[in-house]
Amino acid sequence: MAAMDDGVEVQLGGAPSHVRRRGGVVTRAAGPWTSSVHALLHHLQDSGLLVPEPFGVEADREVLRFLLGDVPSEPYGDDVWTEESLVAAGTLLRRIHDATAGFVLRGERWQLPAVEPREVMCHNDLAPYNTVFRDGLPVGAIDWDTAAPGPRLRDIAYVAYRWVPLQAPSHGNGPTDALERARRLRLFLTAYGSDVTEREVVAAALERVRELRSHATARVEVDESVRDHLPLYDADVAYLEAAGPAL
Repeated sequence: MAAMDDGVEVQLGGAPSHVRRRGGVVTRAAGPWTSSVHALLHHLQDSGLLVPEPFGVEADREVLRFLLGDVPSEPYGDDVWTEESLVAAGTLLRRIHDATAGFVLRGERWQLPAVEPREVMCHNDLAPYNTVFRDGLPVGAIDWDTAAPGPRLRDIAYVAYRWVPLQAPSHGNGPTDALERARRLRLFLTAYGSDVTEREVVAAALERVRELRSHATARVEVDESVRDHLPLYDADVAYLEAAGPAL
């Protein structure tokens, strides 16, 4: 295992994982799923993908290599919403899925339950805030703790939700014009190389947002800050229910 670099420890993220950085490594709270996630990360690295290199577990914290680059935080800058960024996100997701098609780990254990049909390993949270940008484009993915087996559409819908975006325009994220969002969704699906329809993506995104709201509701008792997410999810559910395939 690589020793942690000397230097001041910096908090990168809050509960529940309490992500910290010291020099060239990152530590975060480990869980029963950590060894499976580390095996997945090694597999992705071997497939040529840019993901954090895992160094193992020290006490109750996993240790990973810090990826150099920019990780956007909300409110996002203009580079997140360029066509080039959207296309790169679709291409990155396709590479992840193709690399993990048929990936099976003996004794696997994941934080989230597997979803049938098991086609690929879903990242389950590939939003701009979990993506490493270099030269203005997303090139790598971090925060794999919620990865789990599932269908391609599950991840496609979530990434579309975050990157098109398929969110209530009142959030102020990215383009809000319905025709522009429809165009961006088609562009994203073309970049991924998917033959699913826009209607299928919207329906799957709606299912994911309802799931996110349910999880957030369950977490409020241990993390009060999650309560602020609930009205945002409610607005997204209403938007997706009303939007249908026309967005």
